[in-house]
Amino acid sequence: MPKVIVSDTFDAEIEVDCLIIGGGAAGLTAAEIFVKNPHIQGSNLFVKLARLLEVGGFDENLLSCTDRDLCIRLARLQGFVTHSLASHGVHHYADLRLDRLTLDRETKGKGLRRFFEKHAGDFAGQLQAEFLRVAQERFSFGPGHFRETPPPRIRERSALPEGVEPPRDGLYFVIGVTTDSALPPQALRLFGEIAKLTSHPGVRGVAAVLLENGPAEPSAETKWGEAVGALKASGVEVRWITPGEIADQWSREQSVIIPSARQCRLPIAITRSILNYHVYKECQGRPGAVAWILDDDKTFTFEVRGDDGDPASCRRSPNVGQLLALREQGVDVVIGQDSAAAPLPFEATIRLQMLDLEQALRRQL
Repeated sequence: MPKVIVSDTFDAEIEVDCLIIGGGAAGLTAAEIFVKNPHIQGSNLFVKLARLLEVGGFDENLLSCTDRDLCIRLARLQGFVTHSLASHGVHHYADLRLDRLTLDRETKGKGLRRFFEKHAGDFAGQLQAEFLRVAQERFSFGPGHFRETPPPRIRERSALPEGVEPPRDGLYFVIGVTTDSALPPQALRLFGEIAKLTSHPGVRGVAAVLLENGPAEPSAETKWGEAVGALKASGVEVRWITPGEIADQWSREQSVIIPSARQCRLPIAITRSILNYHVYKECQGRPGAVAWILDDDKTFTFEVRGDDGDPASCRRSPNVGQLLALREQGVDVVIGQDSAAAPLPFEATIRLQMLDLEQALRRQL
């Protein structure tokens, strides 16, 4: 939307990021949108695709308030320019029949509560109280329906628990992998690489968190049992997460609603979130451990190309000495290059991860 021209409404060309049709909501702040619904509908909201992607698009885990949630994130963008038009671009036929109304009060209540839990920590107590007042007045959901206080902010932590020194001569790795229940050949190849890692220079120990993404096949249990047994025999500690365990533990009361892990293959965003959680729990019991998330088609051998005319050489990851040096410099996250990846822009491959990280860091400020 480099320029917007609406000839029957105004004559000037304007440079905007967002055009809101049918309301004077262009100057709304994130705080105002948090407190109450600004009545901005998706059918009358036009946003530059680049800006929409910049904030991560719509949050599909919210049961309601999705437009409102999106507008809060857009309003926080630096230099975000909006413009509103008084006339509506879409006229909805809204008759008075009661059967057109959404009567699912439970879903509405859950949607409001999740919206509040997601954003309340970013706003002062007075604004939170105003949100609760509006929710009571318009939907009859009292303060008891919501958390009385927002989720606690993450406390500043030291790299290791008090009294525990980081290892000086090596690292313990907790490796997280998600793969299909059928155990494709590339996953078995990676499991073999993980087994060899126990003898890699500078590696003090290895734990593997393996998430089986269903639906489970008839022969899956036997194949997985053999693969897990081989890893354990090589000295790798293994945490095997089955579709049944996912279905039992990640119920509808969790913050992320997921399909039945027993009946379908879960999307990557969901499996990665579950995998990251279990890798974190494993790291908690191993002070100083390094969490390493891998796709199931990776190997630890990579090719290094020299200058024109020079032969390529092969090396193996990880470079423990380099990781220890980075830790000493205060580096918490290392993003490695992929020598066999498709030629995607670097920014495109980490955008969602960076948005997750930004959200977590902002809650600490």
